[in-house]
Amino acid sequence: MIFVNNTTDPLLKSQSDVVTCNDVYFYIKDVWDNYIWNPNVYDLLETEKHLDDYKQDILYDLIVPEDKKLYDRVINCSTDASEIIHIITQNNKKKTLKIYSKNLNNFGTVTQKAIYMIDLSDELNTEDAFLSNKLLTELDMKLGVGTIIKSSSGEYVVSDDIYDILKVPKRSVKELLTDLRKNIVNSADKILIEEFKAHSVGAIERVVEYKSPFYEKTQYLFLFLENYSDNTHEMSLMGVKDVTLDLEKEKDLEISINNQKILLKEIHHRVKNNLQIILSLINLELKFNDGDYERILKKTRNRISSMATIHQQVYNSVDFANVETSEYIALSVENLFKAYDSNIKLNLDIQSCNLHMDKAIPMGLVLNELGLNAITHAFNGGKGNFYVKFTYEDGIYALDVWDDGVGLPESVDIHKSTTL
Repeated sequence: MIFVNNTTDPLLKSQSDVVTCNDVYFYIKDVWDNYIWNPNVYDLLETEKHLDDYKQDILYDLIVPEDKKLYDRVINCSTDASEIIHIITQNNKKKTLKIYSKNLNNFGTVTQKAIYMIDLSDELNTEDAFLSNKLLTELDMKLGVGTIIKSSSGEYVVSDDIYDILKVPKRSVKELLTDLRKNIVNSADKILIEEFKAHSVGAIERVVEYKSPFYEKTQYLFLFLENYSDNTHEMSLMGVKDVTLDLEKEKDLEISINNQKILLKEIHHRVKNNLQIILSLINLELKFNDGDYERILKKTRNRISSMATIHQQVYNSVDFANVETSEYIALSVENLFKAYDSNIKLNLDIQSCNLHMDKAIPMGLVLNELGLNAITHAFNGGKGNFYVKFTYEDGIYALDVWDDGVGLPESVDIHKSTTL
């Protein structure tokens, strides 16, 4: 979550521009200028921890003079605020920080302020201005976190934005926690709320399913819970973030990737099958070879063209498995007759429907053979008509092909043909 070092927040992890920015630091300041410092702040500032740190702002003296006013504005602002500041650590290292402040209130009165800090030094030094600004914009969006804190005395403070996250009207924190527990869907997750209230929870990060009674859609909340204590203070902290949209995007992306994998396998499968069909046709032609290799190559070219027409239709369609019959049959026949510069008139009566590629390719090859036979033998180079009718009814496809040519000579026995 965004409160701790080496965050596992899936939102930050999922964004390539912010994946390197994995250190978020925070501290709490109350209206009496008492401070609760998360231990990782000392690592950020490169300084030692002292017993009286709760009485002083250990960050302020390290801020460069020109940025102190920006820092004052953030921590003293009556609303949530953010700025970029620069510090010089005690080891004389310059760092660039993005700081955010969130008001924490008790029954509508602001009693504490949470300040989050992100070390942008490496990002700003290595990225150009455009990517740096993009990074800061995304980080602003990522910090949509609601915060609830319970002190050892049992007093609660809460940030106002948690009511927007949970989609509930403003109410006391105890009522808010009661409703949160009630509306968490999984019973095993409900115990988190009780552990938080009892100061018995360790550092826990979990995505829970949540259903607000005031919101019709199910939400997914990323909960972070941690106990923090030193010689002076003890508190339990809960962070709440709505990650519903991010999980939906992740799920859609996973579905898309799986679909792409299936599609790629299907493409390889079909390429293999098509090459096998072409190889089989060539072998058949060689088997019935009469020495006219030019004719064999031309017929093979037309067969491949018929198959290519199918793939052209599929490529231009949103459906990667089916072809639309009226367009496919028309293109196949027209391309064949154009290739032979024929004077034969085409008469097409095609019922439109979707035909799976496994059926469309064999049908196209059959139609190609019948058309080629008509061009070669039916009209003796003259004019005539070639008819194609395709219908679909009750799951049955019917392809009728005929012409008004001279017909087969009486001397031809189709059972003793030496060609395809």
